[in-house]
Amino acid sequence: MADTIVKSYRYRIYLSKKQQSLIKVQFRLMNNLYNACLEQRILNYKHIHPKFTSKYDQINELVELKEAFPEYKSIHSQVLQNVIDRVDKAFKNYFIRIKKNKTSKVKTKVGFPRYKPYKEYKSFTFPQTGYEILDKDNGKKKLRVSKVGEMKLKLHRPIGGKIKECTLKKAKTNKWYATFVCECVPKRLPILDKITAFDLGVKHFITFSDGSKIDNPHFLKHETKELKKAQQKLSKTEKKSKEREERKKVVARVHERINNKKEDFLQKESRKIVNENGLIIYEKLNIKRMIEDNNQKEVGSEYNKSISEISWGIFTKYVSDKAEEAGREVEKVNPKDTSRMCSNCFNIRDITLDVRIYECVNEKCRFVIDRDKNAALNILRLGIESHNKKVNNVNLTSY
Repeated sequence: MADTIVKSYRYRIYLSKKQQSLIKVQFRLMNNLYNACLEQRILNYKHIHPKFTSKYDQINELVELKEAFPEYKSIHSQVLQNVIDRVDKAFKNYFIRIKKNKTSKVKTKVGFPRYKPYKEYKSFTFPQTGYEILDKDNGKKKLRVSKVGEMKLKLHRPIGGKIKECTLKKAKTNKWYATFVCECVPKRLPILDKITAFDLGVKHFITFSDGSKIDNPHFLKHETKELKKAQQKLSKTEKKSKEREERKKVVARVHERINNKKEDFLQKESRKIVNENGLIIYEKLNIKRMIEDNNQKEVGSEYNKSISEISWGIFTKYVSDKAEEAGREVEKVNPKDTSRMCSNCFNIRDITLDVRIYECVNEKCRFVIDRDKNAALNILRLGIESHNKKVNNVNLTSY
């Protein structure tokens, strides 16, 4: 296990009108630099020199850029380097997607790095220096940012570990946040022998191998009326008008409220699972592939909407990350036939999504069990086998 881990801490910050105007100008300059670096790479490769332009080539040209355009001196050098790093990552991710597409059974369109519209550029990063957290006499904290100034920082929880990077971002609701990437010492939890497995679903978000369930909170469903009302008012406003911009904020605030509720739910439930179990077993789901397959079926759009709403992928990532820090063990199993297989005799039968009770068709078995619990028991057995545990020590039917 790693001696250190990387964690992110996000806090609300409050900028003055002068600072917001200053950053607005900086955003435009950074956006122009991003698009210019992207264009340079494309032109150099296609027309000038058949050689890949590296980010270090472009970073070395920043001195000449500042001499030709003095306005770029108003931006910290580390921030300008990070803009070039973002272009480099866009190209690296493009080549990764091409490589994955060649080996994938389902071929998808691989998007080439695109120019960024000004309105999409809403964050800037200090990879090493250029920022400082200050303690004021009144006990409050402030964040000092180079070329911008001091701003109020709402430090609602302590920052753990050594800060390695700072990013300032403007949300769609016009709120500002500072995110600190920190190198931390993992907080290990006491060793536990308890094992759990869970099956992810739509009706019930989680079904554990002991039969307990966590219902789907349906955050989007509860806010549908409010969201629909806000979107209808937005659609009736004139494009590029001040009223439309205000209506966009209202819609963004509803989405933000939904995401905050979902984030809180996923964080708390994943923490509870990690705290209470020594070995955690779940399916290694290819969610993107599942959505593509569902689009071919009648249940497609509605089922995919439910999958996207509850965020299975984010939840399993939270479980995995928390388990790594806590020193817990995680086992991911192949989801093939976990819903179709009888957990008692291992016979396989076809079963549709609307059938919620699993009835084994094997004449010698005739086992009847809740469909999701049956899948969770299969996941438990497969996980124990792959984790080199003795199945005989676990009474599967008692879970």
